[in-house]
Amino acid sequence: MTLRLYRMVPDRVARGVSDVAGDGWRALVDEIATIDIRRELARVQAPTLVTHGRWEWVSVPDAREIAARIPGARLWQVPHLGHSWMVHAPRVFADAVRGFARAGG
Repeated sequence: MTLRLYRMVPDRVARGVSDVAGDGWRALVDEIATIDIRRELARVQAPTLVTHGRWEWVSVPDAREIAARIPGARLWQVPHLGHSWMVHAPRVFADAVRGFARAGG
């Protein structure tokens, strides 16, 4: 998946989302990137809503792959928003989750 692209995050941004930056941040990303759960996704039995912001170019291919590998998963691309869209638009997030749950997943 595209996680290794996060190695390019500037230190000031990394410090905003983590306690580590610089070489520590890159080592963390490299370690997480070695974990491959793709084969396990087919075992997910819970109703699943996979979301991503339309402007989050890094996660779009991963979101599509995750949704495709989880049986019955629903993929929702959030228009006009990007990375951390659920933080920037919490009501949109709450409405999406509520609607998904009400529909039975």
